[in-house]
Amino acid sequence: MTLPRLLRAATKLRRHADPQIVILFNLLGGPSHMDMFDMKPQAPPEIRGLFRPIQTSLPGLAICEHLPRTASGCTGRA
Repeated sequence: MTLPRLLRAATKLRRHADPQIVILFNLLGGPSHMDMFDMKPQAPPEIRGLFRPIQTSLPGLAICEHLPRTASGCTGRA
C-alpha cells in the first residue's frame, strides 16, 4: 500500500463514516501470541515465554507484563 492509495481510501471512508471501522496493520516480525497473550505460566521453562504474566481487570486472565494498558482495559465484552 502506498501513501497515495492510503489517502484515497481514507477519503472514501470519510464519505461513508462509520465509527465501527477498524484498520489492522499486520506487522511481521513481532512477538508471537504465546509471548503476549497465551503465556502458559504453568508450563516448563523451555516451553513458556520469557516475559512475566500480569493480571488483567478480568479475573483469571493474565497477559504479558509489557501490555499494562491492555491489561487495565480488559472487560470481557465482545
